[in-house]
Amino acid sequence: MTQAEWTSFSRIVEHIRQLCSQRKTGTLFLASDENLMVQVHLDSGNIVSLMHRNRRGLHALAALTQIRNARLRFDDGYVASSENHDLSTQAILDHLENAAPKAAESSMAPGASASNVITAEVRATAQKILMRYVGPMAEIICADHFERATDLRALARALADEIPDQEEAAKFAVEIRKALNLTPA
Repeated sequence: MTQAEWTSFSRIVEHIRQLCSQRKTGTLFLASDENLMVQVHLDSGNIVSLMHRNRRGLHALAALTQIRNARLRFDDGYVASSENHDLSTQAILDHLENAAPKAAESSMAPGASASNVITAEVRATAQKILMRYVGPMAEIICADHFERATDLRALARALADEIPDQEEAAKFAVEIRKALNLTPA
């Protein structure tokens, strides 16, 4: 089945959930309007692998959550081998449900986007620091916040809020402000 029209992120999540509930086996190919390509490999309704470029598992899941609109194609003739990514199908679906991309903040200047505000260097720095506090989930957490952040200070606050331990969150806030040359608010 191929969908020639653009499908929104929420409809993509619904479609993946439907394929899982129908216990389908095959690969769902997604090509986004921003040229992201992700593959979701299913075996009897279970998500066994996620792939984006040469990235798999959590890295591919992070890419999938960045898709706003995509064209879909499900191929039941293409089945990839299983990959142990330590995430259950339900955990992946729950994460996707909670990761619906949000529209840009109204306080942003016309024509500005978070990708213009948050540089690649800032992204790498923030993710590296957050990794020390939350482990490999840092990539997914950062991906969720990079597109919504209106400025560096907002990004630092949002990422600190993701750390459950308040003492660790405070340490992170100090470290990220120093790394990004931000004065305390």
